[in-house]
Amino acid sequence: MDEVGLCRAAELALEELQIRLEQEIAQRDLVIAAGEETEAKLRESETALRQLFDQNLDSMMILNLETGRYIDINEEYSRNSGYSREEIVGKRSRELSSFEYVEENQRLVAELKRVGVVRKGRQPSAARTATPTPVSFPQSTCTTADTFAASRLPAISPRSRKPSVS
Repeated sequence: MDEVGLCRAAELALEELQIRLEQEIAQRDLVIAAGEETEAKLRESETALRQLFDQNLDSMMILNLETGRYIDINEEYSRNSGYSREEIVGKRSRELSSFEYVEENQRLVAELKRVGVVRKGRQPSAARTATPTPVSFPQSTCTTADTFAASRLPAISPRSRKPSVS
C-alpha cells in the first residue's frame, strides 16, 4: 500500500471512530437526561411526602430502630409533645421522657422487626411531663428495615391535654 492508500485508510478509520464517538456521546446524553428526569421526579416526590408529613394533623415520628435515634418528627408531634424538632431529632428516645419503660420498648422493637407493624401497642408518651403517660399506637404504626414510623399519637403534652370533667 502506498502513502496515499495509507492516508485514506487512516482517514476512514478516523471517520469510523468519530461516528462511534458521536454515538457514544449521544447515548451518554440520553442516560444523563434520563438521570436528570429521574432526579427531578424524586425531588417532586420528596417535596410532596415532606409536605404530607409536615402538614399531617396526626402526630408523627420516625425513629431508627437500631439506635433509637429520632430521624424526624412533624409539627403536630412537636406541638403535642412539647419538644421542638431541634430538641428531638438526632437524640435517642431514651434521652427523652419517651420510651422510658425499657422492657416495653424492647417488646415493641422486637414486634416491629418480626411483623413490621404494631397495632394498638402501648408506650409512655414523649411529652415533657414528670409522669410518662401511656399512649396507644395506631394501626398506622409500621417499620421498614431499620426505621420506625408512628402516627396518630394523641395530644400528650400538659398544654394540649383537656381538663378532665369530674
